[in-house]
Order: sequence, then C-alpha cells, then structure tokens
Amino acid sequence: RARWRMLDWLTCEANYNFDQEIDNYNQVTPNGFLSTGGNPGRGNLLKRDFAGRTYNTGATLTAVKNFGMGINNTTKVSYVYEDQTAANDGFTAGALIVKGVPEGTAADPATLGISSNNSTIRNRDEFAITPFDIKDQYIVDGLIRPAEPSLFGSTNRTPYFSRVSGAWLCDEGAKH
Repeated sequence: RARWRMLDWLTCEANYNFDQEIDNYNQVTPNGFLSTGGNPGRGNLLKRDFAGRTYNTGATLTAVKNFGMGINNTTKVSYVYEDQTAANDGFTAGALIVKGVPEGTAADPATLGISSNNSTIRNRDEFAITPFDIKDQYIVDGLIRPAEPSLFGSTNRTPYFSRVSGAWLCDEGAKH
C-alpha cells in the first residue's frame, strides 16, 4: 500500500495484494487392511491437487475542497481490479486390486473416478462520488459506478449504477 499527498487538497492511495495456495492431498487405505470387524478390505485411494491464485490492485484519488461560504466537498475517484483463478483435480479408486501398490495403476477400473474443475473470476470496478456539505445543514451527494464482473456473462458485463441524494439536517439548522 502506498499513499501520496500530491497537494494539500489531493491525496492518492494505491494498493496491490497477492495470495497463492497449493494443496496436494493423498489418502490411501491399503488392499488387505483389516476393518474394525477384522475382515480384510479391498482398499481405496483418493488424490486431490488444488491450486489457487488471487490478486487485486486499486487506486483512489481523494480531493478535499472548501469553497468558502460554508460549502465543503470531498470527491473520490477509484479503480479496482480483481483476478481469481482456481484449479482442482481429483482421482478416486474405490478398490485396489494389487497389494502393496498405492497408486492408480493398482486400482479396479470399475471403481475409478476422475474430476477436474477450473474457474476464473475477474472484476473491474470504478466509481466517482462527490458529496457537498453546505453550511453543516444540507448535504447533496452524487455517485456513478460502472462495474465489470465476469460472473454475469459477457452480455451483462457493464451495468452502470448511479445515485443522487440530498439531505437536510434539521437539528443543525436550529443552531444557526
């Protein structure tokens, strides 16, 4: 994370984050292993490999301005990009037919299971927000935000969200 005060009224903040995980899991019950009842079993095998990576980066500009006459403004413009990928591969064997070999080649072909899954999620988000505080009594606020998440499909990837609002702080008005 880095922060830079460019001018007395303008600040820039940026960040970059990265995370990676890897999981290799193996579970073997050997052919001939005795069950709790004392009977030899056919054994089984489970192997799973998982790899995931996530990173995000962003930047925000914040401008604070006093226009005089009791009018203050704080405007923020921000950009965020997120990228997440995951890969999961699995192999199961419900029975092993060769004793002493804890690998897939020793498995009964009728009991094999193979799985694979890859996923990617990406998101790009931007926004601009600018609230005005007028004499500590009125607030006028506006926001616009296009978002581009990959979860919604290519035809719905850039919805725009906007807002305009106003408020009157009636308790503050009694002080003036």
